[in-house]
Amino acid sequence: MPATFGLLFKHNVQIELDLWRRTLFEWIIVIIMLILILANPISYSKRALYSRTDYEGDQTIVSHKLDDINILTGLVDSKREQTKYKLAYSPDTAFVRSVVDVVTSVLELNNSIGYNDPETLQNQFDERTMLAAVVFDRLDKDPDAIPKVLSVSIRFPSEFRTISPFLTEDRLWLTRCSGVVNSKRDNAKDNDANQDLYIREGFLQLQHQVFLAWFHMLRSQDPSKATEPQTEVFNVRLRVANERCSTMDFDAIPSFLFNFIYLLPFINVIRNMAAQMKDNVLTHQWHYGYSFCKQYTCIVLVLMLRLLCLGLLIMFATFIYWSVVDGIFSPIALLLLIVFVIIITLELILTGIIIAKIFRDVVNAVLFAIIIWTFNYAVFGLMLKRYWDLHGLYVYFILMIFFSNQIPHSMQMIHRLIDEPGTLRPIDYLSPFVSGLVYILVSIGILCILQWRMPGRLLSRRMMYNRCRKHTLDDTPIHLGRTPSWHNFEFGDVGSSEIVRLRHIFTAHRTSERKILKNISMRIYVGEIYVILGHMGSGKLTLLRVLCGLKYPLRGQILFMGEDIYEDIRRSRKFVDFRSYENGLSPHLSIEKTINYHVKLKQSDRDSNRYKSECKKWLDIIETHIAERWQRINTLTYGERRVVALCCAIAGDTKLIVFEEPTMNMTARESAIFWNIVSAEKEDHAFLIATYSIDETEAIADRIGILSMGVLEASGTPFFLRSKFSSCVELVLIKKPHVPDAPITEFIANYIPETEPENEIGDTLTYKINARYRPRLQKMLIHLENDRKKLGIENVRVVGSEMSDIYMKLATSFRLQQQIIPDVTQTFKYSVVSKKQLKKQQVRAMFFKKLIHTAPNVWPVVMIFSCFILIVVITRLAIVLNVPNVRKNTIPIGFLGSEEFLKTIPNINDCGYIEIKTVTNVPTYRKANGLSRTFDANSFSCEQGQYKHTLSKKVELTSLGAVEQGGEQDINGYISQDTFHSAPMLLNLLHNIIIQIRAKSHDICLMLNMTVGMHRKCGVLTPEKRRKVNVALSLVAYNKIFILDEPTSGMPSTTRREIWNILRYLRYCGKTIIFASNDELECKVLADFIVLFQDSEMLAIGSMQYLRYKYSHGFYLEVRLVRDGSTKQESEANLRKDVENLARFINFLHDKSELVGHMHNWFKYYIPVGHIVYSFLYGALEKNKVRLNVYDYCIYQANLNVVIAQVQETRAELKRNMEPKVENDNRVRRSTNKFTSHMHQYHIQQVYE
Repeated sequence: MPATFGLLFKHNVQIELDLWRRTLFEWIIVIIMLILILANPISYSKRALYSRTDYEGDQTIVSHKLDDINILTGLVDSKREQTKYKLAYSPDTAFVRSVVDVVTSVLELNNSIGYNDPETLQNQFDERTMLAAVVFDRLDKDPDAIPKVLSVSIRFPSEFRTISPFLTEDRLWLTRCSGVVNSKRDNAKDNDANQDLYIREGFLQLQHQVFLAWFHMLRSQDPSKATEPQTEVFNVRLRVANERCSTMDFDAIPSFLFNFIYLLPFINVIRNMAAQMKDNVLTHQWHYGYSFCKQYTCIVLVLMLRLLCLGLLIMFATFIYWSVVDGIFSPIALLLLIVFVIIITLELILTGIIIAKIFRDVVNAVLFAIIIWTFNYAVFGLMLKRYWDLHGLYVYFILMIFFSNQIPHSMQMIHRLIDEPGTLRPIDYLSPFVSGLVYILVSIGILCILQWRMPGRLLSRRMMYNRCRKHTLDDTPIHLGRTPSWHNFEFGDVGSSEIVRLRHIFTAHRTSERKILKNISMRIYVGEIYVILGHMGSGKLTLLRVLCGLKYPLRGQILFMGEDIYEDIRRSRKFVDFRSYENGLSPHLSIEKTINYHVKLKQSDRDSNRYKSECKKWLDIIETHIAERWQRINTLTYGERRVVALCCAIAGDTKLIVFEEPTMNMTARESAIFWNIVSAEKEDHAFLIATYSIDETEAIADRIGILSMGVLEASGTPFFLRSKFSSCVELVLIKKPHVPDAPITEFIANYIPETEPENEIGDTLTYKINARYRPRLQKMLIHLENDRKKLGIENVRVVGSEMSDIYMKLATSFRLQQQIIPDVTQTFKYSVVSKKQLKKQQVRAMFFKKLIHTAPNVWPVVMIFSCFILIVVITRLAIVLNVPNVRKNTIPIGFLGSEEFLKTIPNINDCGYIEIKTVTNVPTYRKANGLSRTFDANSFSCEQGQYKHTLSKKVELTSLGAVEQGGEQDINGYISQDTFHSAPMLLNLLHNIIIQIRAKSHDICLMLNMTVGMHRKCGVLTPEKRRKVNVALSLVAYNKIFILDEPTSGMPSTTRREIWNILRYLRYCGKTIIFASNDELECKVLADFIVLFQDSEMLAIGSMQYLRYKYSHGFYLEVRLVRDGSTKQESEANLRKDVENLARFINFLHDKSELVGHMHNWFKYYIPVGHIVYSFLYGALEKNKVRLNVYDYCIYQANLNVVIAQVQETRAELKRNMEPKVENDNRVRRSTNKFTSHMHQYHIQQVYE
């Protein structure tokens, strides 16, 4: 097998080339971000909000003396009544108070309010009544002293008072970068529109008056004869040459974009890798001979090539721009930039692989990547900016947390190296590269640990590292338990070619000593389809893993073409290919490239000439049935991908193809294509299929192995299993409505004693007749057919046992021996867990069921957790509030705290109603008028009659409520509205009565055999026990209609019978059960009527026997001939003669009989007899059995899959017949006018004649 590194490298390169659309979009986004980073147009785009067109040529000068705020008061008073503003100040000292009093007087303010500290002032500031607040800093220790330096902060409201702008940000002081008032933009039509905003709002006046007050006080200490100058401010409206707001966020935008420039490439790497992880591509390639180290190395190299090209673009564009703008060329900076790009690219790839490995789902992995990237920017972005002021060692920790933190930090360092190389320290040079190298080493270690712990689904760690168990285990005694008889196994015929043999295989669970496979021995032959039939948890998948070399057995030997596979396991894997529900296909490749890769991978070096013919063969098959060769794998449906995976598995020199549940979730058309390919290719191959579908097994299997609880119960051809384990013949009678079954049973008992109906569904009676009475069957059938009208019988059918009956018999026999029958006399306890445990279970149930499983997608869950984080932050900040220590006001109601009084509830079946007489009243904490309502031993009274009649006789209500049974399944509760807390108290009692009524939960637990382990968590239960819980929950509410989906599909036989018995009993009790299923056995046991659906279209409705009678004609006959002769040649010659005789006999039964399957001396015929006379059929077979040299035979009818196919064929034929008729009708309607005119002319001619 040429599993070369070059082939794998080309394969990964092809994947990247097929993702060129993603790569192109990635490059476009990065180029746009580079333009924004380098040209930075966003920092100048603010100008667009402040148009100069209205005053670009204006040269207006307006003056103001700053001694009043008349503009502000005039504009505000025009909107509402006259307003007098206050002035707040802090701190409240003598000097500050004297200054503020002067300002208040000059500006004609209402008054002033002082505060001891700025925090209190800020909390008490009212923008409606306060003009502003003045905070004085740098005051002397003496409160009366006049400071030599005046330092004040003036705090105005955030919004303007004198304008009403349209845009929100124009209304704020913080974002307003111009004092110019635009009449149109700011909706200012007043006379003072030319004044500056700082004058209109009173900012400059206040600032000036505070200064004057302090200045006057300072001059009073040192008098001077110099006159005080008069101040006047001129507002000049004229365009300036330089840019306004030119420094706004100039450095923040490039830093922000550098944080996210690699986010899209990072997401694309995760999407690619997660898609391959999800389809288990790496495990399949390991099976083909590529070690995981080789695979990861190849992936990293290919991704490095792509991302380094992108990195070089970023690097050269950034470096050239910085060098041109600064006029400096730094070779050291260029070298460091190259090294940084290499390091960051390798970190990105390793991190993407790790995230994809952990999540294995594209959506979850991408969401996690975005969240972790954004989180790091939000948390550490400001810290990294502060680094250039502090130069602390903490930067190493931040840079090693996540690689995205290194991008803006390293780019800032390199930029500083170009601009100001002298300001950098050695720590600045080392921080990005040391942290990057450490991050790479840690990432490689994490990836190795993940690969060791999670080697891939199906693959065991021992097998991955080629560490087989010690051979001393072969000497360890193992308890065999019950071993099936060797008579249950059929071996190959004389001409069979054995390819695989398993000898005494044992396996155990990796974390316990529980055995999974128990003494499995079997043989697989070339040219056969071997089906492992077993329920979920029977060990099918483990058996496949052992056979494919994905898991070491605890004991035993596996021989492949006569050689132990573990002696040269690589050689054995060359001839074996497997597919689980993952297909192992790269989703981004086309069908053609996928087939080419697998053919190259599997063909040997000497068979290179077969490459083109092999590829053409499989591509022609796929194009004929599935899709065009150029279509990508991820555009196909699951069933179509399954067919492509089958072609890839068969291609090359593969001898054994292994599939787990091959046609699950496939449509009927896709399944038919799949099995047609398997049937066409099985001549030179062997197929091993694991499934729990009995119908599919019966349709396609050449040999069947029935696996139950790790034990191979039986193995052989379908005919062998039928003849070996079929001990009865089914007599199916369809009687007329309302005809009793007793006379029919008595009639049959006259010929076959001790016969009773096995099953009765609607008008269908089924009798099981022991095989030893088969010679009497003809006589009984003759009389039954003659007297069927007298007995009220419409139809008679006699069939042999079906494969479902044989499977249930074999799988149940062992399960019943293992069954633990509980003690049904024990009293079921309801309160068996503490309050703490119950609360934990309730929280877990709410979290998983209400939050995760009911979410339509992952976004609500992400948003909820994000809100949790915000709540934690807000809660942490809220500790500054003065919250009282006691905030709990509890009112106990019902049985809370008094569960022992549950036993005092009377049995509602013995009472007319249960009345609440008294409760325990206890005052609640800090609530004198609030009373609790809890039950005590004397709270309940069992009364007779009806509660309504009792109320009609009373003038005054004395009870606190009552519960009454209104019918078989109705419970009524009566609430006293004049009683405090009557409603929740009554509801609590009613809920407990529902739980305990007729010990319903106890009955359900006993019916489903669930009393053992009742208090285990549902998450740790096996699938069959979870299905029991599912059915039990549907029974709790006494529903009249039950709707179930696949109630027992894939379940063990005993579990099936338990659920079937309960559902049949509910049907007997008058309940309606509606269930969806693709299992014929479920329909046979449970269904009165069946609705056939195919591709969302209803095809037919009726009972199973009706549908079979209506849409399937004839029967199937399986015959095994006696193989006799002293030599192989003589045996083959005798067999050919017997086959010719058998063919003539079959042709005698019906001349259109068809041979649908044969293997060696076993033959399967379809005989399309319209009306079957079973007495004649069984009589002819019994009389000619010796003459035809027949060892045994069996007769059975078509399964429902054949019925569905026949219904579809019938509908298609009707449509084909209707089309010509519709065309003729249209043609007649189009020619109506012409036809009428011709007829009119004809009649006229007749009259003239």
